[in-house]
Amino acid sequence: SSIRKKRKISDKNIEKAIFKKIKQNNCKYTPEFVSMATNLSTIGQISISSTVQCTKEIITFLTGQPSRSCLSPSTLSRWTKEVAKISIQDNIPQFLNRFSSYGILADESTREEKKIFLVCIAYWNENKQEPMLTILNMKDLDRCSASTVSLSVGEAISKNLLNPAQ
Repeated sequence: SSIRKKRKISDKNIEKAIFKKIKQNNCKYTPEFVSMATNLSTIGQISISSTVQCTKEIITFLTGQPSRSCLSPSTLSRWTKEVAKISIQDNIPQFLNRFSSYGILADESTREEKKIFLVCIAYWNENKQEPMLTILNMKDLDRCSASTVSLSVGEAISKNLLNPAQ
């Protein structure tokens, strides 16, 4: 039997390992970090701004240093759009004919900011036996009026080749 020596892991090594999980280099975040941040934004009813603030607090807690992160609401919003686009491209053929209604969500986290407007479809997932909600389109709007909302929904329907009569 082999006996392993107890290795002492220094705080500096832990810090380096954490930074490696967060950033690939000074300019680019790791896919795992992007995934964690976008997943945080979908928990409960947390705003994009609050998600950014929470993520920075997590980084500060883990590293013991104030966050030097360039993470901002616009960065997280862009990541969420990119992740949603990939998810749609991967999944839309599987559920194109399985949904029965459109869902419309608008997020106005604070005044004076752009509104984040989401167009979603709701459908029943036969495999999981549960309702599903998938974001089709995410767009920044200056204001949510009847015309901007209807134009955005129309764009999402035509862009994703959906039948509005369903």
